[in-house]
This record gives sequence, C-alpha cells and structure tokens, in this order.
Amino acid sequence: MSKQPKSKTVDERLAEIRERLSDARRLSGLTQTAIAEAMELSNSQYSRLESGSTEMTLRQFLIACEEVHLDPAAVLGAHEEAAIQSLRRRLVDTETKLAAIHRVLGKKDVWET
Repeated sequence: MSKQPKSKTVDERLAEIRERLSDARRLSGLTQTAIAEAMELSNSQYSRLESGSTEMTLRQFLIACEEVHLDPAAVLGAHEEAAIQSLRRRLVDTETKLAAIHRVLGKKDVWET
C-alpha cells in the first residue's frame, strides 16, 4: 500500500498562491503599483499582501487575478486536483482491466507474482 503524500499546510498553500500571482504580475510586465491602484491600495499595502505579511481578502485576490489575466481556479490549483482525479480514475480502470485479464488467465490472486 502506498503512502499518501503529506498534505500542505494552509500557510504553504497561501505562499504558493502568492508566488503564482507575483510571477504572473511580473510576466505580465505589471508593477506592484499597477495592481495596488486596481485594488485602491497604496504600493506598500500591496507589497505587504504579495509578501504575505498581510492577508489578502477574497476581493483583492479576484482583482489581482483579473489584472494579470489568470483564472482564479487555476491560481488556487483546481486544475491540479482535476488532473489528479483523472489519473486516479484511469488507475482504477486499469486495475479493473488487469483483474479481468488475470481471471481469464486463471490466477486466483490478481496481485500474485
């Protein structure tokens, strides 16, 4: 039986989200000031949001995503979860097919070597 990877803490996940937003902002050629203005914040207030010393509200998060043209679900990692679920479904399907093959071949224990 394989071990499940340790899930990330909330703080680790928030740090990843901030990093994704910061990377997207830089790749878009936008400054912190530009995002701060869209949020109606000072540059220093936005800087604290991006660094994690102040927590971002949902409204601020949505504005930041809009400014850097990112889907909020993608920033949150929803696409990764969907990919993992797809892989799990494929694994179950493959295991089911393997079990059927073993039955046809006459093996009693599917996982017997």
